[in-house]
Amino acid sequence: MNLLSNTISGRGYLLIGFIILSHLTFGKVEKYPELTTVQKYFSQSKMTSDLDSSLFWLDKALTALDSDNEENDSLRAEICRYGFNISLKVGLLSKGVGYSFEALQLYEQQERWQEYLSTLNQVAIAYFKTKHYDLSLEKYQEIESFLEHHKDDKSIKYDLILGSIYNNIGVIYDHRSDNDQALSFYGKSVHHSKIAGDKKNLSNVYINMAKIYEVENDELLAEGMFLKAYELRKQLNDEYLLAKIYGHLGYFYLSTNQLDSSEDYLKKCLLLSDKLEAKEIMMNAYQYLSELEEIKGHPQIAFDYYKEFKAISDEILQNDASEELLLTAQKYKFEKREAVLLLENQKSMYLISIIALFSAVLITLFFALWMIRRGKHINDLLKAEHLALENDHLNLEKKNLEDSLEFKNKELTTNVMYLMKKNELINDVSERLIALRPSVEKKDQKKIYKIISELQSAKDSDVWEEFEAHFSSVHNEFYDVLNQKFPNLTPSEKKLCAFLRLNLTSKEICTITRKSPNSLHVARSRLRKKLGLDHSDINLHTFLENIY
Repeated sequence: MNLLSNTISGRGYLLIGFIILSHLTFGKVEKYPELTTVQKYFSQSKMTSDLDSSLFWLDKALTALDSDNEENDSLRAEICRYGFNISLKVGLLSKGVGYSFEALQLYEQQERWQEYLSTLNQVAIAYFKTKHYDLSLEKYQEIESFLEHHKDDKSIKYDLILGSIYNNIGVIYDHRSDNDQALSFYGKSVHHSKIAGDKKNLSNVYINMAKIYEVENDELLAEGMFLKAYELRKQLNDEYLLAKIYGHLGYFYLSTNQLDSSEDYLKKCLLLSDKLEAKEIMMNAYQYLSELEEIKGHPQIAFDYYKEFKAISDEILQNDASEELLLTAQKYKFEKREAVLLLENQKSMYLISIIALFSAVLITLFFALWMIRRGKHINDLLKAEHLALENDHLNLEKKNLEDSLEFKNKELTTNVMYLMKKNELINDVSERLIALRPSVEKKDQKKIYKIISELQSAKDSDVWEEFEAHFSSVHNEFYDVLNQKFPNLTPSEKKLCAFLRLNLTSKEICTITRKSPNSLHVARSRLRKKLGLDHSDINLHTFLENIY
């Protein structure tokens, strides 16, 4: 069943395609100074009754049109719009959508918003008719978003268009049996259609809402919606729409067993549709009258109505089948022509393909050889770079270790110096207090003695043991190697070796060991002799640093 037609049978939907926009679109005629080749092709496309030939001439017109000339954009958009409609009639949706997208792009560039919206709506309806519901909703959402951004544009009939698209969105959800969403959008459509004064769309929305209430068995609301639609269509003074609402009311009262009301409206529907020669409305009226008479117990009258229904039904089916057959044949012709053109192109491209293939093979061989040589060169560079990075990494690690060792050595030296200075200070203060003690009163002498005792107890008596423990933790193999290579060294000489390993100056060593410079010089000379360096210029620190 055609969803664009407002039929009275079953669950037909009222899908509105911006009637006002269509008038605005085709009411604007582009005037060209002369009949060009493009216009001749376009005119030929419009005049032919064969849809396949029409598409052929359209494609020739687009090919002949200079796409770089902006003055031709209006004509190109018109051709694409027409191509979209023809493609849909033949059943070539993808080709039609291609036409429509080009038309939309051109309309947007020219800011021809009425044509832009009308085309976008046609694409949405095309997707709906081919059951691509998500794509259809996507297009309607694009229209809605566009209207929100152009709300202040007085040339766009904001409420009129919104009333239409909200009805169409409601039809999509209605078709998916999502009644809540459908009613929500129908409600929005009613709101905007009332503002716009669009009685025709308003009556269509009321009928769509009534059908949902019928499904939900809410007869009171359904009847109310149908009657609202009836009142609006009487005001419109459109006999075709009036015949359809008679049919809707007749079927509603039949389904709710209100037979007298049903018969009254169905006979009105039959008379008016007969006058208008509206075959589909007549067919449905005869069908429902047949059912009504059967319920009333009049089988002969019911049979007579059924015969009329069957005759019109067969006629419509035959016409539909003929039209479908014609469209199928035209689609076949189009696809066959496309295949022939493709084959011709393939033949003309065959020789070029062979030459191109041969050239590609040669180029590939040269490229492969070049890549091999280049790869070898790059590989050598990478190896060299890798070795350099490894060396840098090793040097960095070595430096980090040396820095860490130097820091620990300084920390160790500082700690020993601190302990020694601390003990010296304690001894000095203690000696002064001892000297001061006889000169104070007896009651204070005990206090001074207590202070001296506390100071002495704060001294670090095991400075050397603590130093050796810290030193061994940093240089854990030093004493082992020293004892192994030079077992005759005295403890004092081993300590001196440790101080020299830490690269302490003679002054620092004298301070720590409380030796005079001369005594230290003698000790160093004795140590050099035991280490076998008495006849060598090697520095003691350097020797001890490299001992292991």
